[in-house]
Amino acid sequence: VRAANKVITGSLEGPASNFVEIQTSQDVPLAPVSLSIAAVDDTSLHVTWLPPLAPNGIIMFYEVFIAESVKSVFYSAIQNISTDATEIVIKGLTAYTTYTVI
Repeated sequence: VRAANKVITGSLEGPASNFVEIQTSQDVPLAPVSLSIAAVDDTSLHVTWLPPLAPNGIIMFYEVFIAESVKSVFYSAIQNISTDATEIVIKGLTAYTTYTVI
């Protein structure tokens, strides 16, 4: 910040104040990347991902949504799992069923 008045001293501005640094608050992170899903057995899935390229703060946990896919565009969420890891094994699924993981 500088102050200025009408006194002409070669420059209309006085000396600058000391600088102050501040960081803005966190923002919503971008989506995790490299989502991968593999069947462990007929009723379990192993889901892995990498942290977002721009976390925009400290990641406290991830939410994994899994839903049974149906013939319409709507999904019925069956599990919502929170974890601070970047992988999870989802157990107790129905064999020979299509699932959507978000």
